[in-house]
Amino acid sequence: MIIINILSWYIPEIMLQTYRLGLFVTQRVITNPAIILTDFWQMSLGMLVTTLPLLSLGFGMFALDRLFAIYRQGHYFSLIAARQLNLAAAGFLFWAVADMVCEPFLTYLLTLPLPKAKRIISHGFSAGHGVALLLSSALAIAARILRYACCNNS
Repeated sequence: MIIINILSWYIPEIMLQTYRLGLFVTQRVITNPAIILTDFWQMSLGMLVTTLPLLSLGFGMFALDRLFAIYRQGHYFSLIAARQLNLAAAGFLFWAVADMVCEPFLTYLLTLPLPKAKRIISHGFSAGHGVALLLSSALAIAARILRYACCNNS
């Protein structure tokens, strides 16, 4: 995902129009007609800022991978499984929040060289954000229940 994100900033016409590969805030910002990417620093800044939410999403996926590895070992009801479930919830929550915060920050910074009348701040909330927030809260509740069950069972 990070490679697709980086390529979307440096060769947007190929990634977004030819292959239709756009990720979250990158696709929303680059396709905004008010933003014209001409400088290398704009593309680098955009790539860097939009990579941060992807790193937190990767952290949540890695925590889920560790959780399933713990399950493969047969430790279904353990405190370490509850901890990994809680880390996965935090990763998905941080992804949704970071993705929502990055868009207005990035659109403002990318339109900063323009005259004041042409600067924009855009903000978006998609169904993916709602699903991520719902998923993170469900995982956090499940982690709390699992932790409570482990502590009371011992």
